[in-house]
Amino acid sequence: MLTLQTERTILSPLEENDFKDIILMYLEPDSNKFVPPLQNKSVEEYQALLQKKAAKNNHPQGHGLWTIRTKDTAEFIGTTNLNVQESLQLTHLGAHLARAAWGKGYATEVLTAVRDYAFEHLQLESIAALVDRQHHASKNMLTKIGMRYEKTVHLYEIEAAIYTLKSPY
Repeated sequence: MLTLQTERTILSPLEENDFKDIILMYLEPDSNKFVPPLQNKSVEEYQALLQKKAAKNNHPQGHGLWTIRTKDTAEFIGTTNLNVQESLQLTHLGAHLARAAWGKGYATEVLTAVRDYAFEHLQLESIAALVDRQHHASKNMLTKIGMRYEKTVHLYEIEAAIYTLKSPY
């Protein structure tokens, strides 16, 4: 995995020293409202989950989890990912932001960089995003980066909308 940059952020591959910031984000009110696999977990369960993610982070195909920090202060503002969702047989991208970063355009900026990395560096033919059908802000943001609604599936106890985008190359 490569370190990626946007105008305002640096996306670094997940490392163990990032766990504390990520867990604090997971514990914020409403942080996991639209992410059922992260709901109602203890600090120890989050720690174990992040250990598994870190172990998989050197995926030979360049997939994984990045932490997002601001360029100017190195403040932790969230995570972003590009992973294979095996049950649906698709490569999906996503972002999870700390509450202080909501509504500031970071998700659009970061996912644009991950989208470009997927197509330009990894040369993927298509990407997808999974979003709770009730998460209107995320659905709007996905259309901003060029993704289009494809279908709805039942996944992780929610009705998840799948947005997709084919490579322009």
